[in-house]
Formats: sequence, structure tokens, C-alpha cells
Amino acid sequence: MIARRTLRDFYEQPGHEDARQALLVWAKIVEKAEWTTPANVRSQFRTVDFVNDRAIFNIGGNKYRLIVRINFSKKIVFVRFLGTHVEYDRIEAGRV
Repeated sequence: MIARRTLRDFYEQPGHEDARQALLVWAKIVEKAEWTTPANVRSQFRTVDFVNDRAIFNIGGNKYRLIVRINFSKKIVFVRFLGTHVEYDRIEAGRV
């Protein structure tokens, strides 16, 4: 389960419209996923990185970064950060 509203709020912002298709594809894959471990995530998204309990995805050709926390047992994905690569560089990924 994902809060699609967070994704929609992002891609509806002026200047982020180009993230729409990539985020919708990402969400569709995640909603169907049966992940039980980070290795399962990596099998579908080869470029995903993990910092502490956060998964970091490149979105839109690495223009955007999406950080989520995955509760594997409850099959819930919590969006912790969604922004441009420049905005991502200003945060501490393992703490958002």
C-alpha cells in the first residue's frame, strides 16, 4: 500500500510534471510487489540504494529521488522524501 496522494501532489507541482509517468509506473510495480526483504526490492529495481531502513529510488532518469520506508511484514511503503536530485543532496537520507 502506498499513499498515492503524496506522489500526485509532487508531480502536480509546476516544474515536476515530467515525474508523473515515472512515479505512476513505480507505484504500479510497488503495489503488485510481494517484497519480504531488501533483496526482493533490488531484484525489481537494480539501482535502488538502502540507507538504514530507507530505500532510495532514482525517478525520471535520476532527476528525482524518492526515499521510502518499507514495512515488509505489513506490505506498506511510507514515502519519506520526494524531490529533485539537488534537494536530495541537501538532506540526510537515513534520517528523513
